[in-house]
Amino acid sequence: MSEIVDKLHVILSRELNLTSPALSPLSRLREDLKVDSIIALNLIFAAEKELNITIKEEDIIRLATVRDLENLVERLAAR
Repeated sequence: MSEIVDKLHVILSRELNLTSPALSPLSRLREDLKVDSIIALNLIFAAEKELNITIKEEDIIRLATVRDLENLVERLAAR
């Protein structure tokens, strides 16, 4: 796992009040992790600030799983 994904998992664990082992790449954000719109905004703001990236609204809408979020963050961090 990359350093950026490790940092993302720390953010997810903190914002969702979960332990990191509870996060699976296949976990569905809405259904499994109960991410609603407010939690999603908090996650996005934290990720943008701590990972120094900018996430567009159209990218957020397409996110379904933790893996989707990992891939997005890695792609944005590589720019």
